[in-house]
Amino acid sequence: MNKSTLSAVPDENKIEELLARIQPVPSGNFHKKMEQASWLDEQGSNRTISSRRRLRLAFVIVMLLGITVLAVTPPGRAWAQEAAQFFWRVSSATIQLPEEQAKSMNEWTSDANRQYDLPLIPVLIPAVAPEMAAISGCEAPQSSQSYRCQVALAESKLGFDLKELPANITNFELRSISIDTDSQLAVMSYDLDLKYLGYNSTGFTSSSNLVFIQGLGDFADFAEHLNNPWEAVPADKVEPVSIGASKGEYVKGRFYFQSDSNVLVWSEEFSDQRLAWSEGTRWYLFKFSPNLNLAGTLDKDQLIHLAESLVNSSIETARSLNPDHLLSISDAEKISGLDLKAPTLLPMDLDFSYARYLPDLKQVQLVYGLDESLVIHEWEGDPLEYKKPLGKYEFTCEIANMNGEEAFYCFFEGPNPRSFLWWHKDGFNYEMYYDSFAAGQIDRERMLLIAESMQDVDDFRKESRRNYEQVVLYEQALGLDIKKFPQTPAGWVFTNFWSNARLKCIGLYYTSTTGQGGLSVGQCQTDKRTDLSLYPFDAVKRTKVGSARGYYVAGGYIITADGKQVWDPNSLVRKLYWQEDGLWLQISIYGDATLLYDKENLISVAESLR
Repeated sequence: MNKSTLSAVPDENKIEELLARIQPVPSGNFHKKMEQASWLDEQGSNRTISSRRRLRLAFVIVMLLGITVLAVTPPGRAWAQEAAQFFWRVSSATIQLPEEQAKSMNEWTSDANRQYDLPLIPVLIPAVAPEMAAISGCEAPQSSQSYRCQVALAESKLGFDLKELPANITNFELRSISIDTDSQLAVMSYDLDLKYLGYNSTGFTSSSNLVFIQGLGDFADFAEHLNNPWEAVPADKVEPVSIGASKGEYVKGRFYFQSDSNVLVWSEEFSDQRLAWSEGTRWYLFKFSPNLNLAGTLDKDQLIHLAESLVNSSIETARSLNPDHLLSISDAEKISGLDLKAPTLLPMDLDFSYARYLPDLKQVQLVYGLDESLVIHEWEGDPLEYKKPLGKYEFTCEIANMNGEEAFYCFFEGPNPRSFLWWHKDGFNYEMYYDSFAAGQIDRERMLLIAESMQDVDDFRKESRRNYEQVVLYEQALGLDIKKFPQTPAGWVFTNFWSNARLKCIGLYYTSTTGQGGLSVGQCQTDKRTDLSLYPFDAVKRTKVGSARGYYVAGGYIITADGKQVWDPNSLVRKLYWQEDGLWLQISIYGDATLLYDKENLISVAESLR
């Protein structure tokens, strides 16, 4: 997205010049990311995907990694132990997809670029879980999100100390921690290489991302879940390395989907890197995605050095506030001295990300969404005088009524819609900008509702996991009345949910309490997520769910050593599809939990939904 300079206090003579410079055109990097985005695999026949851009590793690394769990198969397990120490190897630089799967991915790519309305969701400050509140200093919602509290809770649940980055590394910002007690692993996601791109008050921050996974036990037990196209590696691209006295492997590159084809192609152009190693009964994995807007990010030697510098327990030091990356409204108020307002209504899935303070302009910018789609600028001053441009620019502007006060609204309708709203209230000037990166749009009325909802609230960056109480808010926003379990099925616990505004879907995630496995319930207003043509004809069995016609599928696709995806009926995946009360439903069980569920058991679980 090209973003141009915006003065903190533009006068009316500069408005037309400003509009001429703001060009709502996606950048080359944006198109590259869209082309290779792993979420293109959303319709994959053996995956459960969230609406975020990165894929989620179901029941192991929910909402964090760009991968999902494929079923564990005896042939797959044996192949992993014999042929790969760490990475899942294939003997080809391409992976051939089944024709119907490739067709579905191409159709999904086309659909993903179609514009749709993005509903608004009330901001919900999550309650502190009892086990977190029991840790001293972690009783409040914001403090519970701190590095110290997140690590302490993870260690208490896993029963062992986590390896951590040393305290003297200050340019790494922890985004989230996720654990799986059954698999005895933890996933820590960091932002680094933060770079502000822009001038004065218009721009955005880009960053690199480091995902650090560590577990107890045999790495092969974890690696056997990675038999999927996005994690495979050509055998000749695996480089043996040493991390101190330990042996490991390093890989640079990744597979990406080549549009209008039926293959995934290996490429090192995007510089994704992975480093895996083990020390006794502990194993470790770095997954590094570099900042495309910054040269000289971490290379192989620096990743190895970082791995060698890990400590058993970092000494937490009081960190000074970084004006370019403030993780709460209260921190932004503290460093700026301004009495800030924040919205209590936000577009779906655009939570508070961070704030930045520009001391020269005495201005704070509140940033929402992983892609910084929504940005709100705030500063003290006299009201600005705006005028409607003459109409020769691509933007259309008008005066809007906001609770009896005038606001200045401009929008651009095209392949990448953009809109902004400027207003003045109680001695403060406000500018709100929205960029439709992923085709989700908010119109003038929604922008006005966001602006009118702004209050004295202390929002802050939250972990990605959502609680069950939020489901009803998403139902109302999407106009859905989804089916739920009156009581959580025995042996399962709710862990998360996903939503999709484009398809009007909500999916509920549950994790097994008796062994490794996951249960998901997806519900949509359309059949876009229930494409049975993805499966071999003889794998789809007709059945009944209550009085409704249903379809049962057992098995999933696996990757063979020669880089082909083939159907394996023994894969530990079970799926059930049916339509009921205007909803298209899909229930899936995967992992070791499938050993306890045959077709009739799965139908019984489905019929318990109300």
